[in-house]
Amino acid sequence: PPLRDRLPTVGAGGAAATGAPRDPAGLAHAHAAATMSAALTDGQADRAVIEAERALQRYHLSDSTLQPLVVALLALVLAGRLDLALSWCERLLGECASRRVPSWQALLSAVRAEIALRQGDLQVAANQARTAMARIPVQGWGVGLGLPLSTLIQAETGMGHYDEAMALLEQPLPDELFRTLPGLFYLRARGRCHLATGRYHAALGDFTTAGELMDTWRMDMPLLIPWRLDAAETWLALGDPGRARALAEEQLRRGPDDARLRGALLVVLARTDELKRRVPRLKEAVEILEGGDDRVQLAGALGELGRAYRSLGDFNRGRVFVRKAWHVAKTCGADPLCRELMPRHADSGEFAAAAAQPGQGSEPQRDVEALTEAEVRIAVLAAHGNTNREIASKLFVTVSTVEQHLTRIYRKLNVKRRRDLPAKLSDSSLTGTV
Repeated sequence: PPLRDRLPTVGAGGAAATGAPRDPAGLAHAHAAATMSAALTDGQADRAVIEAERALQRYHLSDSTLQPLVVALLALVLAGRLDLALSWCERLLGECASRRVPSWQALLSAVRAEIALRQGDLQVAANQARTAMARIPVQGWGVGLGLPLSTLIQAETGMGHYDEAMALLEQPLPDELFRTLPGLFYLRARGRCHLATGRYHAALGDFTTAGELMDTWRMDMPLLIPWRLDAAETWLALGDPGRARALAEEQLRRGPDDARLRGALLVVLARTDELKRRVPRLKEAVEILEGGDDRVQLAGALGELGRAYRSLGDFNRGRVFVRKAWHVAKTCGADPLCRELMPRHADSGEFAAAAAQPGQGSEPQRDVEALTEAEVRIAVLAAHGNTNREIASKLFVTVSTVEQHLTRIYRKLNVKRRRDLPAKLSDSSLTGTV
């Protein structure tokens, strides 16, 4: 970022302008850099998406274009288009798998891991990050190590593997890392690990340092690092709801474009509200997050809503939301959140049985509650007789993504084939939904 002002200008579609390189490889790098710059400029997310897709369509995978293509993928991630980033990343991973170039697979796996992390798929994020780090020796990554390492630390933290996460923090890093975007990712990952393990002031230090760097670099973009949200959660843990509320309200005043961030901020604000105002905020947060990508954030919001209903004396409704939150958290691999949500008395046996034997001895509606929003859409389309390719076309995802979702759907609903889906969904009022 400190070198951002030295970027050559690149016109629409990557056409060279004044000061831009003329050779194809140089132009690809300049195009990707300009695309990333747009992704980090307030109000230019749409332009960043257009330019990123142009770069991904224009440049074929090779040694000279690998880094520009990776930067274009990350620009899609930072512009909030995880769907497009996932589709392109899987396509490129499929292409490089047959050519067996470890460095290509490493960088693309690192991006795939970051996408999975932002979707709340902690196990996939950890597996992809470890794959990336295994394909290139640590000393060969340079500052690029910050990307897969940060993703892995956050994923291990989210899954409750605190010893593994703390061990990863012992990895020596180049000083130059903290003058780069991966350095920001690392500060957040370290801060989230400190927060999860009770080192609250250390966490605040990491989050505020990230915020100061972003301000210095003129890229205070929450989709890059939502440092105010992280700091607000830390102040709540420290028992200071006033500071938490001030940070959340400041971020909301800045007008977050990302629905996921708004939903998470509403959860923070609800936790600082009096009880009667808590439920409306949490209901709005859940509605927003159900339409987003991050299932860990959704699970947290559902759990807060369930607890709020129970505090108001509505135990049945509270139980429904806590149960759904537990199922969503379980599919993410977020074991600490599952433990937080697990009822201590009568319900604990019920939850454990549901986890061990999904679909057996439970009502169809309860099984369907275990599905994520994306899985519900795919399950309904499959129940209506759509092929995997037709589902992929309608939802703008890859066929491989549909196949992976269907595998999880069959497991959760305890069915073996597509033709069993209509009967399983019939009692849930979902079969009429497209």
